[in-house]
Amino acid sequence: MHIGLLTIESPLNRTHAGGLGSYIRAIMHAFVQRGHRVTVIANDHKKETVYDHGGALRIIHIRLPNLHWYIHKTPLLGEPFSLPARTLEWSSALYHVARAAFKKDSVDIIETTEIGSLFLDQMKLAPWIVRLHGNEYIFRKYSNLALHWGLTLDNVLERRVLKKANAVTSPSRFQAVEIANEMQWPVERIHVI
Repeated sequence: MHIGLLTIESPLNRTHAGGLGSYIRAIMHAFVQRGHRVTVIANDHKKETVYDHGGALRIIHIRLPNLHWYIHKTPLLGEPFSLPARTLEWSSALYHVARAAFKKDSVDIIETTEIGSLFLDQMKLAPWIVRLHGNEYIFRKYSNLALHWGLTLDNVLERRVLKKANAVTSPSRFQAVEIANEMQWPVERIHVI
């Protein structure tokens, strides 16, 4: 099986990667050891493609655009505009690279997070799974921080991703229940891993 993994953190960048990079690093090697081919499309400061395990593992590094950072720093626009802009620009970049990579080398399944996956349903190249990572809206909701319209719009965009996915996984029951309630789904629809 050929497995595609899309992520906003490179599994090879141990300096700047957090939970996403660590998760991808662990799972990509586990898949290869079980006889699968894996293609990872990951954000990194340098654009390069790395091959390992005799070509069974391919990591395509891209630089995700950062227009949203400039929007965030602009006084008239600021944070409310920056989060939806990030979702749109990262989703577009990941979509174009994934489409090109997987049209040349077909993939059987794609796993991604809700961040940067808005346009994946346009590819129709393979079924895809969303691995919940968490979002700013829920973090602020439970931290009693202000929820502005940009957070709400970004949350709507991420929920659109979940509706289009073939399956959704969560790292915790709490997050699964939270998202299931928000999506008006039975909690069993989200697989806790």
